[in-house]
Amino acid sequence: MIFPLLCLSFVQIVESSVPPPPNVVLILADDLGWADLACQGSDWYETPRLDSLAKEGMRFTDAYAAAANCAPTRAALLSGQWGARTGMWTVGSGKRGKEENRAMVPPKNQRHLASSVLTIAEALQANGYTTGFVGKWHLGNKAAGTDPRHQGFDFAIGGDSRGHPKGHLFPWGDMPGLEDGEPGDSLTERLTNEAIGFVQRSQEKPFFLLLSHYAVHTPLQALAKDKEHFESKVPSGQQKNSTYAGMVTELDRQTGRLLDELQVLGLDENTLVIFTSDNGGLGGYQDAGVGGSPEVTHNAPLRGGKGMLSEGGIRVPLLMRWPKKIQSGTTSAMPVSTLDFYPTFLGITDTKQPADHPLDGHDIFLSLRTKVHGSPHVWHFPGYLESSAKKGTWRAMPSAVLRHGRWKLHEDFTTGKVQLFDLSADIQEAQDLAKIEKETTARLLALLRQWRKDTRAPMPVEK
Repeated sequence: MIFPLLCLSFVQIVESSVPPPPNVVLILADDLGWADLACQGSDWYETPRLDSLAKEGMRFTDAYAAAANCAPTRAALLSGQWGARTGMWTVGSGKRGKEENRAMVPPKNQRHLASSVLTIAEALQANGYTTGFVGKWHLGNKAAGTDPRHQGFDFAIGGDSRGHPKGHLFPWGDMPGLEDGEPGDSLTERLTNEAIGFVQRSQEKPFFLLLSHYAVHTPLQALAKDKEHFESKVPSGQQKNSTYAGMVTELDRQTGRLLDELQVLGLDENTLVIFTSDNGGLGGYQDAGVGGSPEVTHNAPLRGGKGMLSEGGIRVPLLMRWPKKIQSGTTSAMPVSTLDFYPTFLGITDTKQPADHPLDGHDIFLSLRTKVHGSPHVWHFPGYLESSAKKGTWRAMPSAVLRHGRWKLHEDFTTGKVQLFDLSADIQEAQDLAKIEKETTARLLALLRQWRKDTRAPMPVEK
């Protein structure tokens, strides 16, 4: 299903004599694809609570993760900065695959978010906010002083360097604060319980909660009742994994529990709730011609999946609800990304930007009001990510993409090849217009190269 590119009305913030500071709840899914919600077009996954959240607020059709995989997106979220600044542009090493198959030598990738980086949690904390983190961190650990407890969070559960749990049902591994449980307990439910507890304890002051789920990342493991439900359901398309579908259902169910608690406590009208994902879904590789295993979901009509700079790897669902501030049932096609959360939170909470801390995103609400969408969005990947199913193919090679308006430019660092796509007419990135739209191609390529110069982006070198 291809969504029309619409940008409907955004309700201005209502004036009051002494407006109370808003709470902020950000729910981050792991590896949830752009097409993995019913409100995003899926007729296989069942997501009634997230669909309701979309109806109660705004759904962004052209929302992006700051990177095509988890850790760099999370670094961008916390720092508000490109990976070119933080040094975190991939997971682990960019030297993936066999060395003899790599034509270039990638630059070093940082595996921890430096403690010197002033996170959005630290900025809000300095403005009187109580800050809470629950779940997947993937940006460092306690021993290195780079866990959430050292980077602005008053309360933290989980929060270490692992990228996925041992299992989504207990036992899920030795996580800080989550050691106990009963066999078969849902990790997604347990994390939601911790998030609800934080909200209950923090309701007397403004708070910021980052609930960072491990779902729906592998290993695939669903509650028996949910898996059995989808095993009895006939799939109608390429989304057909019953275990993964059950994990999506549990994520939806637990999101609903947190939303219910905000309503019970009378906090929902003064709370901005955001739901999104850290990268595209794990699938779509066969259609993109690169191989890839496992094919957990499918991102159609988008091309490719997690790890790729095609739309299936970076475009994600984004739902935002703030009663009386955001008009319900609205849709926006304004391109936004994870980088925009930091300046947005500063804006709505009247928090000062930390000194000597440049931000690379834009205030989403300001952009919606003024219809000025800021500078282009850039994804910079100077390394390699191998395909796990088809020999000699890569999910990503040294390259970069730039999205500006309806245009998307792709530059391959190895071959120098440049491609141009008009996403307003070609969301599948099937027709390369670089040789037809020569003026646009040259203009965007100049913008991309100027961006690399301005940010001092690390580049690969030839062997």
